[in-house]
Amino acid sequence: MEHLKSEIDSAQKARDDLMKWKLVVVAVIGAAALGLTDRMSAPNAQLALAIIPFACAYIDLLCRNLSLRSKLVSAFLAQEAALQANGPSERFEAFYQEFQRTWGGRSLETFALVWSTVLLSVAIIPVGIAVSTQTPGDPAAWALFQWPNLLFYVSGLAGVVIGVLIQRAYSWRSGLIRAQAQANYQRIAAPTK
Repeated sequence: MEHLKSEIDSAQKARDDLMKWKLVVVAVIGAAALGLTDRMSAPNAQLALAIIPFACAYIDLLCRNLSLRSKLVSAFLAQEAALQANGPSERFEAFYQEFQRTWGGRSLETFALVWSTVLLSVAIIPVGIAVSTQTPGDPAAWALFQWPNLLFYVSGLAGVVIGVLIQRAYSWRSGLIRAQAQANYQRIAAPTK
């Protein structure tokens, strides 16, 4: 059981590291694209901004995968705790599972993960267009079907859609884990009552 608890801890640390890397990746790509580095910028370096929504979505996907693994292990530990002696560790596992059921399992991590991707994806559109155009005040500079504007519109929209789809898939799978854990507990605990 201890190795399962340590797996949850290591997954949490890995998620924390991934969230830090998300900031680093966005900062590095943004700095390179906006010419904030010591080196001379390559021609059309601002186009690298279009990568940011996809990098964010990839990191979100990795974080959500780790979260699902943690939830699965936690649900199993809570089920086992309910069937064993009632020590402090077992009571905490049961408490945590009940808390997640009533609370819906939403955390501030969800807010940080999802909304940072959505906001950065939306921000890519005006920032990318502003740094790519020669005349930012000209309304024609914001035309949808003009290169490289189209790249920023598509990239930003794709980042929002992918971020929302990742969150929906995570919520759905998380609900499946909760439902399966509850069904397993009822099946196992029923004969003992």
